[in-house]
Amino acid sequence: MWALAATRSGASSTTLSTVSRTALRHRSSNAGALAAGRDLALAQEEELLAAYRQAIVTAFADVERALNAIAGADAQHRAQDDERHEAQHTLELARSRYQAGAQTALTVLDAQRTLYSADDELIQTRLARLLAAVSMYRALGGGWHADNARTRHSIHSD
Repeated sequence: MWALAATRSGASSTTLSTVSRTALRHRSSNAGALAAGRDLALAQEEELLAAYRQAIVTAFADVERALNAIAGADAQHRAQDDERHEAQHTLELARSRYQAGAQTALTVLDAQRTLYSADDELIQTRLARLLAAVSMYRALGGGWHADNARTRHSIHSD
């Protein structure tokens, strides 16, 4: 194309070869830049892919931890609920024995204290279960932003 244009315009062969060399140099330097750009894009793609894979592994680990926390909290809650029922039964026995004159008031008070302690522990295990559920929600992609919660609370309280 340049040769045809140079021939028509009457340019000498020296000018033609200079133009051709310049064009080839420009093409080769441009090809190097294009190759470097392609290599950079491939490296960035590999980096993003590695970060994505790491995010997936982290997400699965978070979900697994949350599931384990829920299972543990549920087991602890069941055991604490059984303990609370036993404390309730013990209090009922202590009261009936006190009314029959077979026990002192101190025994009834001690049974009440045990029941109240079991109630408190049951509430603590319920809280642990709820916190584990929140962790699961967050691990599955649900967000929790304290600022949004405060805003909603202030809107609903007005």
